[in-house]
Amino acid sequence: MYTVKTLQLEELDSCIALLKSAYKEEKDQQEELPSFDKQESRIIKNLQKIHQANHHHYALYYKEEMVGFMMGHVFPSLWGTSKGFYVPLHAHAVDKDHRKKGDQILYTYASQKLVKEEILSHAITLYYHDEKSMNTWFHLGFGLRLIDSLKGLTNLPSPKLDPNLELSELTKETIKDFLHLAEDFHFYFEQAPLFMPQEPQDEEKALKDFLQKEEHYLYGLYYNKKPISYIKLRPIGENVLSYDENFIHVCGLYLDPSFQSKGIASSFLNLVCKKMQEKGYKLLGVDFESFNTKGANFWHKHFTPYTYTLTRRIDEGIVKKKD
Repeated sequence: MYTVKTLQLEELDSCIALLKSAYKEEKDQQEELPSFDKQESRIIKNLQKIHQANHHHYALYYKEEMVGFMMGHVFPSLWGTSKGFYVPLHAHAVDKDHRKKGDQILYTYASQKLVKEEILSHAITLYYHDEKSMNTWFHLGFGLRLIDSLKGLTNLPSPKLDPNLELSELTKETIKDFLHLAEDFHFYFEQAPLFMPQEPQDEEKALKDFLQKEEHYLYGLYYNKKPISYIKLRPIGENVLSYDENFIHVCGLYLDPSFQSKGIASSFLNLVCKKMQEKGYKLLGVDFESFNTKGANFWHKHFTPYTYTLTRRIDEGIVKKKD
């Protein structure tokens, strides 16, 4: 018999044990993933903060044994105007022997509480190779939105470059050449099929602020002295496993559309990979929207997924009906 209880802080050791077990399953599939143990203290602190921030933290028991848990962040809005609930990778786990049924029971219990509070936009991050959970959450009405992927930076082949192309590590003085590309990239996300609304911003200030931060890199690519592409990299990705000194992350890559589909972006990426390898990094990460068709097609060619983030939007009509 399964029961769901309010998760207590003293049960975090059990949560960590469940998280380690789930992580081992994924690492068995992708040995390049960073160490869980190095992030354990950070994960515990994050769980404590989530636990203190709201009352949506649940423990799943089978008879007398805790076999799963779920907690998450509550947002005033999440990918729209509705209040949202996001369960990050490190804030849920169910023992493998109870996973399908456990996920169903935990979400059924949690979603009832969430909808009563008019929290209608729900999201969860799962390991890519956890097919049982993926299938379960798809059948719970969730669809794919975000993908985290990685690429090893060891044993890289020597990159080849068209003699007309020139790579440059950009500075505050040289970013001006690429501001028009940065603006195009910013509003690219409003186009079909993404439809992600963007607010205007000062691109020059944004890039200068970016470069002021430690281990933040900006590279530009010129074709016959014309700026045609740029890439941004930072030390932190979108989940707790990315907090690793061996990891560097792409947080933006844009190529002038007139130069696309010519292999230039791949050559540019290969050059940047070599630069990051020379700086001592062993892994390159990227996160992207699954419905960013151009971007997703490119990243899938060069990177391997390790997490998926799924989302569900509850029909607002259920709130009106309860009124």
